[in-house]
Parts: sequence; C-alpha cells; structure tokens
Amino acid sequence: MHENSDNIMQLLIIFATAVICVPLAIKLRLGAIIGYLLGGMIIGPSALNLVTDIHTIHYMAEFGIVFLLFIIGIEMKPSRLWTMRRAVLGLGGAQILVTGLVFSAVAFAFKVPPATALIIGLGLALSSTAMGLQLLADNKELPTNVGRTSFSILLMQDLVVPILLSLVTVLASPTGAVSGNIFKGLAEGVGILLLTFAFSRIALKPILAQIAKARVTEVFTAFALLLVLGMAMLMEMMGLSLAMGAFLAGMFLADSEYRHQIEADIQPFRGLLLGLFFMGVGMTVDFALFTEKWALILGLVFGLMATKALLLFALLRSFRHSKKDSLKVSAFLCQAGEFGFVLFAFAAAEGVLPQQLQSILMVTIALSMALTPFIIPLALKATSKLGQGDTGETLDHTSIQDEGSTKGTYIIAGFGRVGQTVALQIKNAGFDYIAFDTSLEKVKKARDQGYNVFFGDASRLEVLRAAKADNSVGLILTMDDRKAQMNVLKQIKSYYPDLHLHARAHDVQEASELMRQGARASVPETMEASLQLGLCALSHHPDVEEKQLELFKQSIGKIRDNNYEEIESIFDTSRP
Repeated sequence: MHENSDNIMQLLIIFATAVICVPLAIKLRLGAIIGYLLGGMIIGPSALNLVTDIHTIHYMAEFGIVFLLFIIGIEMKPSRLWTMRRAVLGLGGAQILVTGLVFSAVAFAFKVPPATALIIGLGLALSSTAMGLQLLADNKELPTNVGRTSFSILLMQDLVVPILLSLVTVLASPTGAVSGNIFKGLAEGVGILLLTFAFSRIALKPILAQIAKARVTEVFTAFALLLVLGMAMLMEMMGLSLAMGAFLAGMFLADSEYRHQIEADIQPFRGLLLGLFFMGVGMTVDFALFTEKWALILGLVFGLMATKALLLFALLRSFRHSKKDSLKVSAFLCQAGEFGFVLFAFAAAEGVLPQQLQSILMVTIALSMALTPFIIPLALKATSKLGQGDTGETLDHTSIQDEGSTKGTYIIAGFGRVGQTVALQIKNAGFDYIAFDTSLEKVKKARDQGYNVFFGDASRLEVLRAAKADNSVGLILTMDDRKAQMNVLKQIKSYYPDLHLHARAHDVQEASELMRQGARASVPETMEASLQLGLCALSHHPDVEEKQLELFKQSIGKIRDNNYEEIESIFDTSRP
C-alpha cells in the first residue's frame, strides 16, 4: 500500500509540474516541448529529486512515441510509402551511413576503440522521431515537402534500430561472428509481417464492423488501444521497435473507413504520453556530471548538432532539394535521438561502451534535444531570407496527410439524404469534401457508391481534429440531431472561430437559434421544401408567363435573404 501511495504521489507531481511548466513556457513563447523538458529537469534526480523511478517513467513514455508513429502510419497509405522509397532508402540510408562514419572517425581519433567508436557514431547519427515530428507539426510543416523528407529520414532511422542492436551483440561476442540464426530470424520476421498484413485485410474490418455496430464508444477505444499496443508488442518480439509496429498498424488502417474515429480515440493518449516522454528526457540530465565536465559536454553538444546539420544539408543538396528545404530539414533533425538512449544503455550492458562514456553521451543526447526547439525559430528566420528561385529538383509534394487535410476541403457532419445531396453538389462544383456518419450501414453503402465518407462521430472535437478541421474551408452540419448540432457549433466556435459553419434546420426557429450560436447560414428544410414546391406548381400553371415566374423567383430570394421572416410571421400567433 505504501509503495502504491508513492507511485501515485510521483504521478501527481509529474502532472502538476506539466500543468505549471507547459502553459508558462507557451506564454513565454518557448513552446510546449521546452515546458516538458524543463519540468522534467526540475523534478528529476539531479535537481529536486521528486521523481526517482526514471526507468518506469521511460518505459511508460516510450508509448508516447508508439502512439505518435501510429498516427503517422494511419495517415500514410502504402501507395504513398512506395512513392517515398527513394527518400527513405536513398536519402535516409545515406544520412545514417555518412553521419555514422564521420562521428565514428571523430571518436576513433580521440583514442576510442574501433568497436566502441562505431556504435557511438551510428547511435549519434539517429535523430529524435518524437522531437522531430512534434516540432514539424507545431510549425505546420508535416504536410509540406520538408515534413515528408524529414519523415522519410526518421523512418529509415527507425528501421535500422534493430540492426544496430544486433551489431552491438556481434561486437560484444569474443569471436565477433554473426550468428547463423540471423537469416532464420529475418525469414520469421518477413513471415510475421505477411501474416499481419493478411489479417488486416481479411479479419480486421469485420471485427471493427461488429464493434462499431455495438455503438459503445469505450469498447471501440479499447479495441483501438489493443490494436496499436498488440501490433507494437508483436514487432518488438520479432526484434523491431515498438514504434515500428505501431507505424505498420496505422498504415494497415490508412484505407479504412474507421481511421478518423480510431485516430480521435488514440490522440489523447498520444499527447499525454508524448509529454511524459519529453519530461523523461529532462529527468535524464545529470547536473552533477554536467557541472564536472561542462566544457566537454557543451563541446560535444554543439559539435554534434553543427556537424549533423552540415552533413544533412550537404546530403539534401546532393539529392537536389532546395537550399530552403535543406536548411529546414537540417534544423529539425540536428539533434540526437531517443533510440540513442536505448542503444547506448544496451552497449554498456554488453560491455561495448564504458559506463562513464555512456553517462556523458546520455547527457549530450538530452541537451541536444532540449536545445532543438530554440534552434528552429532561427532556422525558419534564416530560410525566410532565402529566395524562392532555388528549388532544385521538381519534387513530389504528396502530403503525408489524408484527402481531407488540404485547404478548400469541406467537412460534412452527417451523411443521410441531405448530406449526400450536399456532397454531390460540392463534387460537381469541382471541390473536395470529407464526410462522417455514425451509421455503419450508411457509411458502407455510400463508400460503395464512391462517396468519401468515414465512420465517425463528427460531434466530437477529436474527430474534427483528426479530419484537420483547422485546414478546411467550412463545416456543413446535416445531422438530424439538434442537440449534437448545437454541441458541435459551440465547440467549433471555441476552437476554430474563423471556420465557416453551415447547418441544416427543421424550421425557422431552429435556424435562428443555430445562427445565434455561430452558424454562418442555416437552412430550414420545411420552408425550403414549401418554397420549392410552390415554385414548381406556379411554373406549370398555363397562365403564368416567363416574366412572372422570374418575379416569383426573386420574391423567394428576398424571403431567403430576410431569413424567412415573411413566412414565419404568418404562423407566429404571438405577433400582432
């Protein structure tokens, strides 16, 4: 009981620190990541020592990266990943090889044994997936060529992590020989991947369909968590990283009609655990070691970041990226990464890396990550001074986001007859839309007919965030549930005040209320049906001329402009 109380107290301290430090950092324009890092430094073992179980914190925080990679995976269709193969294998592979060999050579020059120097060089060549992707998202660079290129490099780095861990085992063995089982392990890994892919195609959708039909939100969320964590653990059992398993799980769902609802359910866990990850990084900063060897550590940090940025910039230019994009990518990825913690800890346990050198490298990685958010504004300011003419190769700017993430896209909430009619009008006008409905039957039928509709509750803010509501041109509410419409209106006006809202209403009173709540326009279906029916009847009257019909149309236009007040007054008995 006492141990449980201590664990709860440490969690309370972590949450309280985050609540205080993150808003303060945002207010000082330092960003949320710096708030988490500083909070971790303050409560960590080297400062106030309020949180001592760093190992458990790191283990929990690793799932923040897992959920982050799942979100990226669910926005990455396999076809898009295939188009990125040159950037992943070519640029990503070259970055690891060149940067790793340069850092290894530097370490060897300082009398570090060859095996240790190689592990240090390759470990420092890795960048932080969590830091890089979060900073790209904060600066709205994920949908750009900068985000796509950065993601390609980070993806390749994640892929080589199991290879580097195997390399440590080889270097630690007395003979230095590669185990004969490595090919067997590779075959097993490929087999598990194929089986997992087959499961996602054959069994996953029927399972999701049955859960969606139950309409129990918490069960759907539980299955989403089970899917992500189960796939992550499966990949770890085959020797890959947890994050890679989560990425594959997300990618398997990229074409699914459930993707936005699952993403909405996962997002809160991702944000919380990713914040915990950054706090864990802050806790690893050993102030005692830094005080003792501050000159060496600062030299390592700035030397690491500067060298890495220069090598990245040169490689990106050699791959015909523009100076502007090359400078941005170099700034986002110039730090060392979280997998360096794992690699160096494993190397120390295997006797390949001396304990004291490991401690110095750990502090170096943590400080490089802590400094990166301060470097990004400087890099962005520098890129703003570069001209637009030097674009290099004409690159494929395919976003890693989904079809509903670009400017000019409408979001339709509710996909009954009204929603389908609106979608058809938008499509015929040459614009894009993304629609949601909680009825699985409606979604399946509409998708079979070619509509871009997904299973999801658009009255939930998380679903709208997953659909990138902040980038859409407008939200159209066609739901039959008045309470749900009001709920969406209030939330949208609070979080996205500039987003245009258009709402379906049953009558004039409801339309007026929706307008008061923030809708830009609201159409009462009973009134519109009456006006259109009257116009059709008059147009077929034998004594009505074309000129008279045009006057009727103008009068209907005036009624609409006056929000149907002329007709409403006929039925309002409270008016004199």
